[in-house]
Amino acid sequence: MTDNQITAIWDGMPGGFSGFCVHWGYQQFARKILEAVGKPAPDTEPVKDELRWCIDNGMYGPRTEAALMWALEVIEAAEQTSEEGR
Repeated sequence: MTDNQITAIWDGMPGGFSGFCVHWGYQQFARKILEAVGKPAPDTEPVKDELRWCIDNGMYGPRTEAALMWALEVIEAAEQTSEEGR
């Protein structure tokens, strides 16, 4: 991607430069860049489903269960943050 293409995306954001940190932020800008190069955000549902299954059905100690629950919470928090920024 060229500098001019990146600048065109920046200028096309809501409010252009003046809209930065008012109507949009770096995550929304990054998503527009990813869209332009054809790399959508990954689908995390299969990972979350597998984590939930492991939490519900696994035979392991409390530390492993806590680690699985933490991983699921991190993914869900990241998704929430991304959704709020759109």
